[in-house]
Amino acid sequence: MKKDMTVAIIYDFDGTLADSNMQESSFIPSLGMDKDEFWDMTTDRARSKNMDRMLAYMTLMIDKAQEKGQKITVDYLKKHGESNDERLFPGLKTWFSHLDEIISNLCPGVMVQHFIISAGIKEMIEGSCIAKNFDYIFASSFMYDADGTAKYPAVAVNYTGKTQFLYRINKGVNDIFNDEDVNRYVDKDKRPIPFEHMIYIGDGSTDIPAMKLVSDKGGFAIGVYAHDKTETERMFRQKRVDYFCKADYSKDRDLFEMVTLRIRRLYYEWRIQRKIKDNIDGEK
Repeated sequence: MKKDMTVAIIYDFDGTLADSNMQESSFIPSLGMDKDEFWDMTTDRARSKNMDRMLAYMTLMIDKAQEKGQKITVDYLKKHGESNDERLFPGLKTWFSHLDEIISNLCPGVMVQHFIISAGIKEMIEGSCIAKNFDYIFASSFMYDADGTAKYPAVAVNYTGKTQFLYRINKGVNDIFNDEDVNRYVDKDKRPIPFEHMIYIGDGSTDIPAMKLVSDKGGFAIGVYAHDKTETERMFRQKRVDYFCKADYSKDRDLFEMVTLRIRRLYYEWRIQRKIKDNIDGEK
């Protein structure tokens, strides 16, 4: 069935959909390290080599696994990604079906698509039980050799890099290698998902450029927190997000209500514009 309007909900992963960093549940412990040791080594590597922090942690994953005689493969990372299921915030396992139900009832003709933009590891996210609900996952990933072993980073998503993926969603260009189409000029009304139809959900400073871009272009940015609201409240007061609330995706909680209200507003604005167009066309 053809839909009249598409809304994109875009999520960070760590701290937004799941508590803490995805590497901390089982991957880092499998190296015989604790999380503080791993992230301290990441910081030292980034500083001493003057390299991007995302590249630093990804290469450290490979190096430390090799020291343990462990090959990093897609299946290996997906298996560690399964451990993230226990870190998912409340309500997430039913969030998508509940949204579909209420939107189909209240906003006929609206299609909601879900995307992830994360600095975390794509292969680990794909191991999560909620991965099937996303239309596309933009995240850091590895290049594998002929034996399927990770050799080096293929994609590293840092905080400013997240903004390019918003343009990919806006223009419908999912292939990472395709710079030509994402940079090509496209009339605003011909882009698959306008920025005004985007809802970005993130938790912290690494999401600020993306959230600010969505908000400035007429979309809606929501800051969520797990335990302490200090940082997200500060982002709200600094006008970097449009709303903030607890990271609880249950149907009877604040986040669900705000997202559905935003979609309903877009729906009614679209209906008003369609009514105006029909009226003008009828006068011709």
